[in-house]
Amino acid sequence: MFRSAPAQSDDPLEAAIRLPATTPPAQVPRLVAAGLALLPYRRDPVYAATEERRKAVWLEFDRPPDDPLDRYCARARLRT
Repeated sequence: MFRSAPAQSDDPLEAAIRLPATTPPAQVPRLVAAGLALLPYRRDPVYAATEERRKAVWLEFDRPPDDPLDRYCARARLRT
């Protein structure tokens, strides 16, 4: 919001947006197990310094996708 109107203005913007058509999923995976995998500690010979351990999330589902051309995908979000 301006205290006073600007001296010039732009023409209205018109844009076409194409969105993909989607269908409800044919299969919803059921999570049966989950875990956090940690690599071993890496340290120097006198244990004066260590590196941060690499971490990976491990997920197991009740079965693979029904369609062999499909894949499961997920988004990991950091929450502190």
